[in-house]
Amino acid sequence: MSKIDCNLIKDLLPLYIDDVVSDATKKLIEQHMLECEECKREFEFLQKDCVTLVDTDVISLKKIKKNILVKNTATAIFCVFLTILILVNGFIFFRDSIGVSLSNIEADARSSQKIDVNYDVVSDSTDTMSAMLFYGENEKNHTFSIYVNRPSLSFGYFYRSGGGAGNIELSVFRESYQGYDDYAILSMNQLQIAEMIVANDELSTTYKIDSTKPFAFVLPIDSGTVTFYDVDGNVVDLGYDFNSIF
Repeated sequence: MSKIDCNLIKDLLPLYIDDVVSDATKKLIEQHMLECEECKREFEFLQKDCVTLVDTDVISLKKIKKNILVKNTATAIFCVFLTILILVNGFIFFRDSIGVSLSNIEADARSSQKIDVNYDVVSDSTDTMSAMLFYGENEKNHTFSIYVNRPSLSFGYFYRSGGGAGNIELSVFRESYQGYDDYAILSMNQLQIAEMIVANDELSTTYKIDSTKPFAFVLPIDSGTVTFYDVDGNVVDLGYDFNSIF
C-alpha cells in the first residue's frame, strides 16, 4: 500500500488496540498488516508499550494500596497504644485518688498494719482526718494509725502515718501535717488524765476522759490552747510543752 495508507493505518492502530473501531475498519487494518511489515512492527511496538503501561499502572496501584495499608496499620497500632496508655494512666490516677470510706478505715488499718484482731480501739474523726489508737490487753501494747482526706482531687481517706510512739505510751502524742487544718491527739493515758480543756479568746471547750482508758481526739489547729487535768483537777505535767508547736 502507499505511504498515505500506512500513515492512516498508524493513526488508527491505537484505536484498533483499544478495540473501538468498526468491524470494517478492523478488517482493513488486519489485511493491511498482513501485507505491510512496517505497520505490523508499529502495531507490535504499540501493543507491547500498552501492556507495559498497564503492568506499570498495576504495580503502581499495588504500591499505593500497600502504602495505604501500612499507614492504616500504623495508625491502628498508634490508636491502640494511645488507648492503652490512657487506660493505664487513668487506672493509676483513680487508684491513687480513691481512698477508704470513713466506715472502712478501721478495717483497712487493721489489715494494712497487721493489727491483732483482739486489740481494742479508740478513735476520732473529722472531715479531713481520722485518728485511731489500737491497744492490747491491759493496755500494754499499742499501734496508732492516722488517715487524712487529701485537699486535692481525691475521694475518701488515705493512710498517712502509724506504728508506735513513746509519747503515746508515757505521755500524750500529737501529730499534725503541713497543709491540713486538723491535728491528732493520742495517749495510752498512763498519766490518768480525766479532762482536757481547749480554750481560745472566744471559746472554752471541756472534754471528759476516762482516766483509766486510752483516748484519741482530732481537733482544729486553731481551736486554742490545750490543758490536761487529772481526777483531782490538777494540771497534768506532760514532760514537754504540748502547745509549743502551735
